[in-house]
Amino acid sequence: MKNFRPFSSATRLLFCAICLALLSPSPASAQSADDYLKHAKKAELWSKEQFDLYMKAAELGNAEAQCEVGVRYTINRVVAKDYYEAFKWYNKAADQGYAEGIYKVGYAYLYGEGVQKDYKMAEQYLLSAAYKGYGQASFYLGMLYTYHLENKNEAIYWYKKHVDYTYAERGEPCSTSLENLRELGVYYHPNEKSSNSSQTQSQAQTQTQTQQVYTPEYGVRDVWVNCFDCHGTGQCTYCKGTGWCISTNGRGEYNSTYKCTICHGSGRCTYCHGSGGHYEKQQYQIR
Repeated sequence: MKNFRPFSSATRLLFCAICLALLSPSPASAQSADDYLKHAKKAELWSKEQFDLYMKAAELGNAEAQCEVGVRYTINRVVAKDYYEAFKWYNKAADQGYAEGIYKVGYAYLYGEGVQKDYKMAEQYLLSAAYKGYGQASFYLGMLYTYHLENKNEAIYWYKKHVDYTYAERGEPCSTSLENLRELGVYYHPNEKSSNSSQTQSQAQTQTQTQQVYTPEYGVRDVWVNCFDCHGTGQCTYCKGTGWCISTNGRGEYNSTYKCTICHGSGRCTYCHGSGGHYEKQQYQIR
C-alpha cells in the first residue's frame, strides 16, 4: 500500500479560501432593489449619490425608484432635464401597475412631455391612476375635461373628487379646484350637498327639503370593461401586436428593429395579457 500524504496546512487554507469565495455572494448580487431604494431614501436629497442609488433600484425593476428617476429627469437638478428619459422610466413603472407611474404617464400625454400630446391616452392613464386611489390625478382629469375634452359633467365630478381628496389629506379643500368649480357654476364643500347650477348652497338645501324623499335601490353585476391600454383589442399598443418595434429614441438619433420590450415579443397587451379587458363589479340602480 502506497504511503498516504495528507495535504499541507497551506494547501488546506488555500482550499478553504476558494470555497468561501465561491459560496459568498458578490457585493453587487447581495444588494436587492429594495436595498438600493432604502439607501436612496437615506441619502442626501437631490444628490448624485441618491440619484445613482435610485437608478440601480430602477434598473432592477423597482417601480417606486423608476418614478423617482423620472422625476429627476423632469427637473434640472443632478442630471440634465430630459422629458424623453423621464417618460421612459414613468412608463416602466406604469407597466407594473404602479399608480404614480400611471399618473405620470397620463400627465405626460396631457402636456406633451417626452411624448406627443394625446388627450384620449391622457384620459385613460389618468382615469386608471384615479381609480387606483392616486388623488392628484382627479385634478388633471378635471382640467382635461374642462379645456380639452369639453365634458362639463365629468369635469365637475373630478374636481369634486379632488376637493374631497385634499380635504381628507390636509384638512382643507384645494382652493384651485374650488375656484374651477365656481367657474363651472358649482358651489361645493366636502360632505355638503352641492348644485350643478349657480344657485347658492342654502338654496340647494331648501329645494332638497321641499322635494319628496326618494330612496333608490341598487344591485351589483359583473361588467366587462375594455382594457384602457389596448382599447379592448388585446394587442400590445407599442408593437401593434407584431412583437417587434422599429423605433428611435424620440429625437431621431438612431433607428433600429428590436423585439418589443413591453410585451417581450409576444404581441399581447401586458395589462390584460391579451384578453382585451376584465370583469369588474359595478353597482346599478334597480329603481
